[in-house]
Amino acid sequence: MIIVSPILKLPFELEKQITVIDWPLPDKDDISRLLDDVIEKMKPRLKINPSSEEREGIIKSSMGFTLDEIDNVFARSLVKHRNILQEEIVSKKEADNS
Repeated sequence: MIIVSPILKLPFELEKQITVIDWPLPDKDDISRLLDDVIEKMKPRLKINPSSEEREGIIKSSMGFTLDEIDNVFARSLVKHRNILQEEIVSKKEADNS
């Protein structure tokens, strides 16, 4: 059995029965590759070309999310704004923290 969780809380009785593997969150290079993939996939439908400053903001704002979460927030931004906006990522982060 595999259990995935952002916060580990094991009952004392199970601590010796379970092997814990810490999986790091994506780094800037991982997020940059995902952003490139999303932009490439959207090329036929949308023209997305963030400036270097916008790109850096998108990547920095995405830090702390898993790749799946980042992919989802990029998709949400594309649906709402027809673009990937840093503000949408920050909004998601704030919603998750409240």
